[in-house]
Amino acid sequence: MIRFLVFSDLHYDEVTDGDNRIEEILADAQKRELDFIVSLGDLCTPIKENQRVLERFKSLGIPFYNVIGNHETDKCILSEILDFYAINNPYYSVICNGYKLIFLNTCYLSKDGEEEIFYNKNFKCEGTVYPIIPLEEIRWLQEELKDGMKSIIFSHHSFINDFTKRGIYNREEIRKKFVKKQVLLCLNGHDHGDDYSIVDGIPYMTINSANYAWLGTQIASSRELQE
Repeated sequence: MIRFLVFSDLHYDEVTDGDNRIEEILADAQKRELDFIVSLGDLCTPIKENQRVLERFKSLGIPFYNVIGNHETDKCILSEILDFYAINNPYYSVICNGYKLIFLNTCYLSKDGEEEIFYNKNFKCEGTVYPIIPLEEIRWLQEELKDGMKSIIFSHHSFINDFTKRGIYNREEIRKKFVKKQVLLCLNGHDHGDDYSIVDGIPYMTINSANYAWLGTQIASSRELQE
């Protein structure tokens, strides 16, 4: 058995009450006997000044795992993100109490058949397909699932969101690889709303934002929202 706390899309740099939100999460975590905590991406800009954000979560002495979100890539290259989170690879797995925790990186795009990681909103260039999980990572994932361990999949983007450029583009291909494996649950963030579906017997759950609801880019002001 494992117990964990998961949250997503804190967007620490973009809101005025980021520290308060962190304290609320930590206060809840302290009430429970947790094996680990997971951020499903878009935690904060991965720069030196934000190391204190990580230190607050690590202060509980509970393992704290991170998934890379699209906003981590807005201003920082991959090596800077990896250094910030002190991880060696953008996708990785760990074992906890007999369960395998698989942390994916879904922040890739494809253009003219070439795969590349997100950086500086390059996914918005004409002709791009995104978000995707690249072939190399798919091969790695297949190997991770071969041992038959009970697994939980963590990602920033969704395997079930069918809206263009919101859910993982090659999601159906990858979902098929979960079938008849010991995948217990898939968790993601990014969409700033809750969702729950079961596909081929596997639960897929979208976790809402720890900070705000995203209403899109068409509303220019709070006055328009009120109207």
